[in-house]
Amino acid sequence: MGDLGSGLFEKVSSDAGMNALLNLLDLQSLMLLCLLCGFIMRRYRVLPDESRSVLTRLIIYFVIPCSIISSFQKMELTDEIMKNMQRSFIIACIVQVLGIVLAVLMWNRKPERFRPVLKGGTVVSNAGTLGTPMIYSVLGAEAMIYSGIFQIVMRIVMWTAGVWFFTKSTDFKGSIRRAAVHPCVLSTVVGIVLMFTGIKLPAVFLDGMEQIGSASTMLCMVLIGTILAESDLKKLFSIVLLEYGFVRLLLIPGLVFAGCRLFSVNTLLTGVAVILICMPMPVLLPAMAAQNDGDYVFASQCVVFSTLFALVTTPLWCALI
Repeated sequence: MGDLGSGLFEKVSSDAGMNALLNLLDLQSLMLLCLLCGFIMRRYRVLPDESRSVLTRLIIYFVIPCSIISSFQKMELTDEIMKNMQRSFIIACIVQVLGIVLAVLMWNRKPERFRPVLKGGTVVSNAGTLGTPMIYSVLGAEAMIYSGIFQIVMRIVMWTAGVWFFTKSTDFKGSIRRAAVHPCVLSTVVGIVLMFTGIKLPAVFLDGMEQIGSASTMLCMVLIGTILAESDLKKLFSIVLLEYGFVRLLLIPGLVFAGCRLFSVNTLLTGVAVILICMPMPVLLPAMAAQNDGDYVFASQCVVFSTLFALVTTPLWCALI
């Protein structure tokens, strides 16, 4: 009887794992199709020159906030969720400290014009634009709560350490202010307040926000397609880009994954941490480089290369967790 029960359990577990893998492959296929659509529409001028900035604003200022708030509204506040929120904050702080340490130590032998870009791109990832939709698609609504907590820490680090690598500015208050008004941070705060107060939005608004938020992953892939269409792919392969891609997409996520396993972090929080940290360089970094007299051309190459590389590595990390 014991052998029969054990065999039945193994079969159910195997079937569940296979279904999860098939769902991930379906999602990846749909994402690649959306990327191809974005690439073709931009390459043949169906989408105009300003389409990239418009799509970015649409995703950051509207679609992702809808996804975050609707996720908070779906969940009832429990002791376990409270504990996981606290754990996610601690893990996010540790992960960001790891990124800062690696950024400071790893790139000092590279040409000086590359260093701010490489250091900034090591500390921050495209967690907001790409990571959040991926979290929603792969891990579900509860994971979005913890993703929001992670991103509060990430945004503070981005606008402090990330900016400092370019400017050496010590305007800490200004950096905190910029982080505080970021749409992902604001929507997380709104979601937390609604959850703690027990306020529920009208069903018509909540359903609408959920539908809008569910489009975030595919809109992001269209955005990536437009970025690739504007890039000279022949210039995207060099030793320094390969090194950066390895650090950003394999080394740091690998350290985070190993650390979570070592300290027995639950699967959901491990998935949130790994997926957010395995994202490519954020599309905002070339703009930061241009604004501060940095090498924005090299930053753009890093964005495109790491985004292409992430199309391979991200599904692998999702399957592993």
